[in-house]
Amino acid sequence: MKKLLFALLLTALLSACSAPGMHMDESSLSSELNGQGKVMQPHVQIIDVQLIQQEMRALQAQLSDARVHYKKPVGFTAKRVGYQYIIGSQDVLRIIVWNHPELNNPASTQSAASIYDVGFTVDQQGNIYYPYIGLAKVAGKTTDQVRAILTKKLATYVKKPQVNVVVMAFNSQNINIIGAVQSPSVVPVTNVPLTVLNAVTKAGGPISCGNNTDAQGSVALCADVQKVAVTRGGKTVYVNLNTLRSPAGSSENWILKNGDVINVPNNNQSRIFVLGAVNKPGPFNMVDGKMTLQQALGNAAGPNMLSNPAYTYVIRNYQNNPQIYLLDAHSADALILASRFALKPQDVVFISNSKIANFNAVLNQILPTLNTATSIKFLTN
Repeated sequence: MKKLLFALLLTALLSACSAPGMHMDESSLSSELNGQGKVMQPHVQIIDVQLIQQEMRALQAQLSDARVHYKKPVGFTAKRVGYQYIIGSQDVLRIIVWNHPELNNPASTQSAASIYDVGFTVDQQGNIYYPYIGLAKVAGKTTDQVRAILTKKLATYVKKPQVNVVVMAFNSQNINIIGAVQSPSVVPVTNVPLTVLNAVTKAGGPISCGNNTDAQGSVALCADVQKVAVTRGGKTVYVNLNTLRSPAGSSENWILKNGDVINVPNNNQSRIFVLGAVNKPGPFNMVDGKMTLQQALGNAAGPNMLSNPAYTYVIRNYQNNPQIYLLDAHSADALILASRFALKPQDVVFISNSKIANFNAVLNQILPTLNTATSIKFLTN
């Protein structure tokens, strides 16, 4: 049923977007009017060298500002030095007292079926029962601390006891990995520091992007690895898996703790739409959060026979205060400009067959289509 619904929505999307503006009845569309009753048109910016340079300067200023104002989230660290596993309930310990096999688990001298036969399981109260000592509180302690406790208590019965303590099964702590990964998983926290990247890898890695298609022939959703959410104790921070670096350059490959939740979102809200007079209209995935105008047009198999590439538009922030950019794809430097013009998530690339006189009419026609496309994920969950 979900696949059928998706297919129907996709058919509506592509048929509605195949050539908006080519068969447009503007009399049936509402337009925004100013006080004088004139159509309020967004300002159209020409894509030229000056605009490309302006966009690059704005990006550099944004990165610089983020670097200056970055603050490391409280309670998070990427430092492995000094990391120690804390023992908890249901962990299984193996305790060996050298030259005193009678103090080890009796089953350890037999052919045991599992680690539970040769180890000491920490009970719900955080205790283990050990010969001579009786109940010993071990939860909340490191293996070094448990070794010191047992050595001190056994000294009453054994001369200079040599004790070794290791965790055989890590059952008390875990983190959850959900979202756009190959295998959403519960991953145990162990004596080896578990980082964000380690955890996502253990879940099979993020669902890779590219313009691969799903069973319905549409561009399949993938992971948005630039906005991986790590939630701890009700607080959420975001990590860019591409860089694992903060704006200040420090590592954000955080060491995870018990109860952490990693959510790798899909890229439904960070895709590009190519509509109008093109051969393959529809949504397309950005790769690693990047796509140029040239790449977007290539993904859509270029303009069709009815297009006029001189009117290649990019509509940005189409729902609120839209910004319009225009590239004359017939110009001599069009290829270079298109390869340098960086698109942003949710940008709409629109090729018309003629100059657009009323952008409000165009927006009114394509908005329902775009809203349908971005709502598909909710209807198919």
